[in-house]
Amino acid sequence: MFTALLALAVLLIIALITPRLLRLRVAPAASFVIQTGGTLTREDANAGSGNPVLLRLEEERQTQTELMDGILAEVEAESRDLSDTEERSLSTIRERVIAIDKQLKQLRGIEELRAAGQQAGQQYRPTPAPADNGGRSALSFPNSQGREYEFRTAGEFLAAGWRAVNKGDESSRDKLRSHGVDIEGGMLVRAAAPHTTTAETPGLLPVPIVGDIMKNIDAARPFVSSVGPKDLGGIPGTSFKRPIVTQSVTVGKQSAEKAEVEDGQFKVGSVDFAKDTYGGWTNVSRQDIDWTSPGVWDALLTDFMEIYGLQTENAAADAFATAVTQQTATEVADSANPTLNDFLKALYEAAALAYAGSGRLPDTIWASLDMWAQMGPLIDSLKAANAGNGGGDSAINSFAGNLLNVPRIVVPSLASGTLIVGVKSRTEVYEDRIGFLTAVQPRVLGVELAYGGYMASGTLKPAAFAEVTFVDAA
Repeated sequence: MFTALLALAVLLIIALITPRLLRLRVAPAASFVIQTGGTLTREDANAGSGNPVLLRLEEERQTQTELMDGILAEVEAESRDLSDTEERSLSTIRERVIAIDKQLKQLRGIEELRAAGQQAGQQYRPTPAPADNGGRSALSFPNSQGREYEFRTAGEFLAAGWRAVNKGDESSRDKLRSHGVDIEGGMLVRAAAPHTTTAETPGLLPVPIVGDIMKNIDAARPFVSSVGPKDLGGIPGTSFKRPIVTQSVTVGKQSAEKAEVEDGQFKVGSVDFAKDTYGGWTNVSRQDIDWTSPGVWDALLTDFMEIYGLQTENAAADAFATAVTQQTATEVADSANPTLNDFLKALYEAAALAYAGSGRLPDTIWASLDMWAQMGPLIDSLKAANAGNGGGDSAINSFAGNLLNVPRIVVPSLASGTLIVGVKSRTEVYEDRIGFLTAVQPRVLGVELAYGGYMASGTLKPAAFAEVTFVDAA
């Protein structure tokens, strides 16, 4: 009788500890082993990579390396030197990688110690049972999540797993959850460890500023450059006069010997040029100068020069356009949509007016943006149809060009519909840049910065210019 009972007990134990007989499936991601001291613990299949700090630092190092490679690839693709901003970004990345490597060295040493300890505890040695457990060995699952249910035997743990999977027993499932084990897809799996992403570490993520500061200012000054600015320095007073011949002498054919030849007076008038002052200032804190990257100081200097150039260009171009009063009245079929032949006819009529008013052939054409946009397609179309000969040159990536072998200057500030033909020497621009002025304010740790200059412009001979206008033919 005793033998039969003993055999029955053995079969029961085998049935309890055999997952295949109980239809209990355990996910391969976690297995359970008996450790030194008689405790049953989980063994991660990815042992050696469970340190979240080590993993995060390794991922951050990879990210920093990729960021560095991206900056260098962009510089190489453009075949240029590193900008100041890129050099500072690479320096920041290098410092961070050095700091990460220092931490990784220490953490990897800790993991080596941990692995050595785990290897030393692979052999099972029974732990003497506590006095109050009826003489049975207690098996537990160490966990950092708080109080855990204590499984006294491996069979009890497996039985709880079988009841949770096959019977849906919530009590058994709660016991398993206390050790980080749950049910997914009919299998026992270890609860997923929380993932550390950039959302959890915003304080460690650098925000580099890459590239130069983008601005929407064109300070090329096409009109001032086309006439050539003259030096205003050394000219005293708030204004000055430019002499101009208003009446020439008379020369004619002598009617007979000893007869008087023609007489006449030589008169010289003047055109007044008034000096105008352009400038601006700002106040910058010392902290803004010292802490910003790219440096705000260099950006401010550039901004002042560009805004000054833009304002003086617009002022000189507007004064020039106002001084031109001669206009053609070229008759065309549709004044709103002139053809290339209409433009050519009008340009010659304007050239004739300019020559008649100055006695000089015109040498420059000034156009507004909309007139450039109208003429450009006509010229390009004619060039395409005539093997490259279109009566001029035009391109969408340049304001420079020519019409009928005469330089054509696009001046963005000119009013729409403006197309002027004339002699550029008959209008003038004078300039004297003051440059930068600075004053330190020690009481507030600040610096005042100003930039300015003087300019005077005027048209000596308005009759030397003519503006193209179109009218509908009657």
